[in-house]
Amino acid sequence: MTKTVLENIVQETITSKYFSIIIDSTPDISKVDQLTVAIRYILPDGSPVERFLGFLPSVGHKAKDMELAHFFSDLGIDMKNCRGQSYDNAQNMSGIYNGLQSPEETSVGNRFFMITQGLYTFFSGSTSRWKILENELNSIPNSTLLKNVCPTRWSSRYFVCKSIKNGHKKIVVALQNISEDVSQRPATRHEALALFKKMKNLEFTFMLVLWTPILERFNMTSKSLQCVDMDLSSVKLPLKYLHASCMPCSNASGERSFSVLKRVKTYLRSSLANEKTSYLSLLCMESKVVKSIDWSTLVKRFAKDKA
Repeated sequence: MTKTVLENIVQETITSKYFSIIIDSTPDISKVDQLTVAIRYILPDGSPVERFLGFLPSVGHKAKDMELAHFFSDLGIDMKNCRGQSYDNAQNMSGIYNGLQSPEETSVGNRFFMITQGLYTFFSGSTSRWKILENELNSIPNSTLLKNVCPTRWSSRYFVCKSIKNGHKKIVVALQNISEDVSQRPATRHEALALFKKMKNLEFTFMLVLWTPILERFNMTSKSLQCVDMDLSSVKLPLKYLHASCMPCSNASGERSFSVLKRVKTYLRSSLANEKTSYLSLLCMESKVVKSIDWSTLVKRFAKDKA
């Protein structure tokens, strides 16, 4: 029965394509640390749903111990379609470099925005370097100075890409001038040269051209949703365009699974196997999916497996 429920959830996830994961942990009655794994995706009718996938026992609290890629791979879910991760503000889980995100392959998009942030940090870190950039950009009509990458507002990243796209040639010139300036510190010249090479890379240029029009639509949609006279009946269409619908707003699903865990694995059932604990919790959490199962098909499958 549990396998059938999981297969239904996985099939819905694959149909939806994009999803987010919700991770949290708590010790059970037998002092085993249980990592709860939930997933959020959009149903064909446009409504978001969060599903519990199971508990992973004794995985540790370090990112290298949490091999979620293997867990989702075994279920047949492609992590490349993951659009969000929620860890209840656990710093050891949410970090990009040393957290849970680090074992996963850094996407091309993440590398691109890390470079854009590096450009802003490099030039804004010194008034002299900022002045050099400003002097170069003044020769370009309608150019704007570099913008800081906002980690939460994706619509604002449009202005980041727009400023770099419009002033790409002059930003490269500014970096080259700084890297060749003997009056600059060696570390500064080295950093300028590294950024210069990254901006001249084909991958960066391609991502810049790709992201700018996409984020422009994000920005337009975000502004339309914030209008005072916005008609609520027209909100559903732009939301379908945004993948933000599958982003978790809270870690409530993880907390609910802890309540179920306390009811399933009690003092009298403290020796309950981890796999059975996870399966019973899944059937309890996803009772709606259980009720939607075709029981005749389930009975035939059970008889076939036991034959």
